[in-house]
This record gives sequence, structure tokens and C-alpha cells, in this order.
Amino acid sequence: MRDPFHPEAHQKVPLSEKLKTIPSFFGVHLEEKPVYNVLHKEGHLEIRAYEPMTLARITLDTDYYAFRESAFLALADYIFGRNEAEEEISMTTPVFKRETGSGWTMAFMLPSEFNADLAPKPRDSAIQIIDQSAKTFATLSYHGNNTPEKMAAKLVELSHWLELHKTYHVLSNPPLYAQYNGLFTIPFMKLNEVQVEVQALD
Repeated sequence: MRDPFHPEAHQKVPLSEKLKTIPSFFGVHLEEKPVYNVLHKEGHLEIRAYEPMTLARITLDTDYYAFRESAFLALADYIFGRNEAEEEISMTTPVFKRETGSGWTMAFMLPSEFNADLAPKPRDSAIQIIDQSAKTFATLSYHGNNTPEKMAAKLVELSHWLELHKTYHVLSNPPLYAQYNGLFTIPFMKLNEVQVEVQALD
């Protein structure tokens, strides 16, 4: 996980973690990432079967720009020691975002040694630690600075592909947006994804 949204978040990252993120300035990702198998690939689109993962997540009832800063700072505080064990947790990537009704949810994947029982308990009661089961997602990758307009356009592109191919049923969960790079990454090297949960048709 990195400081993708605001300079204040960058100040909260320990030096050891900042050094790990230097390759990300050039689009290289060294942090732990979710584990998945690619079931189908066509250009920038993939169908991925994700293994279970544990997430720290927070939901805020606010607009996108206020949400992305506040949510990231809250989750960064949690992994950098604002938890009942005062334990620092290694960064992972990407940051996941999802629109939920009148607000947004952000989630960090926790390193694979944790599950909901083993993860330090947050001091912030708004943060939930959940075990997510295995899921299949249709994913479209794209580069550049992420904006709500670009996110919406890429969702339309992904939805159009799924409508044309009709090999997967789209589940009703809102789409996920994954952001892999930090604030200071060269813009054209910033990797983003839109993800839609799907189920293969018989």
C-alpha cells in the first residue's frame, strides 16, 4: 500500500516503507499483492479467480474527493500502529475503492500471514477487518491519473465487453476500483483497474 492521494499521507509512512515504494515511481510494484489465476486474457482485460484475502476496510458517507483522503489516512494509521497491539503492518498493493450508496468504501489487503482473528484490532471503530472468500472478477487495466470520470468510462468499456461475450454473469455487487501507485509515480506509469465480480455461465 502507498500514499496515493495526499501529501499528508506520505508523511505518515515510515521511512522503511517509503524506501520500498521507490520502484513504484517507475511503475514497478514490489509489495505483496492479491493472489489470483488468470482464466482468460484479451488485451487489457482479464478474468481472474482470486484466492481468499483479509481486508481492512472503512466506509465513509461523503463525496469521492473527501473520502479518498480521509479513508486512506485512517487505514494508514491502522497499519502503521494505531491498533490495540501497536503493531506495524507491512504495506501491500493495490488500494481498493467501491461506491456504496451515498458514500464510498476503501480497503487495504493485509499481508497473507493475517486473517480476521490474527490481525491487530483497530482502535478506530469505523475500520472493519474481514475475511473475503474466493471470488472471480472481470478486470480492465488502464494507466494514468485516476478520476471519477475515467473510472466511469472504463466501467462502461468493461461492461460492454461482458455484454458482447456473454460467457460470464455479472453479479450485483458494485464495481471495485484498484489503484496500484502512489501520488508521485510518473502519471503514464500509474496502474489502475476496474473490477466487476462475475460468475461463469454453464
